[in-house]
Amino acid sequence: ARRLVQEFALGAAPPMPDAQGRYEPKVGPRALALSPGAGRLYVTGQRSGDVTVLELATGRVIDRVRVGAEPVGVLLSPDESTLFVACASDATVVRIDARARAVTGRASTPPKPWSLAWSSDGRSLLATHLLGPGVSAIDPAAMRVTGTQAFAPVPREADPRLPNGVARGIYDVVPRPGTAELWVPHLLLSTETAQRPVRAGDGFELDFETRSEEHTSE
Repeated sequence: ARRLVQEFALGAAPPMPDAQGRYEPKVGPRALALSPGAGRLYVTGQRSGDVTVLELATGRVIDRVRVGAEPVGVLLSPDESTLFVACASDATVVRIDARARAVTGRASTPPKPWSLAWSSDGRSLLATHLLGPGVSAIDPAAMRVTGTQAFAPVPREADPRLPNGVARGIYDVVPRPGTAELWVPHLLLSTETAQRPVRAGDGFELDFETRSEEHTSE
């Protein structure tokens, strides 16, 4: 049977109500990276703008590394020495020395970098972009984008119920080992097929369709 073993509080203090009496989360934990060798867990805080470093054995917060606006995706290097964080609102991917817990580099990217992964050959860092255009490849040593693969719009067919539109909601990417294939789930924002309004008087809304595609990196 599954059971909750341990629960960690990430905020430095309990949230306080704002002027409207609403409790807003201060951290907004988004993604995790595990370092088994160091016994550490790294957690991105989408609201706090930092990465929380936890000691696995005790749940103690060891450090908080400030990285930028809206950190989301986080990825550890195979040797666990370097951490990479996608900061969506800053349009940057940040490199952190995991031992010193210090920022050592930044790569400017197309808007909204979101999820991170290693290429199948381990040489490039891959970053999806939430609102398009697709997936970027980053040189982790030079911290610069070496190329961005944009996803072509899917034209509308005779049947408007079939997926069509431009890629949005590009949340993740997985390379297929031993190949140049990248598997990417995303939504399609239809610019021609509108949803009927939910309430009388509302305008028509654009439709989102779910799609998973195979792309070949160059």
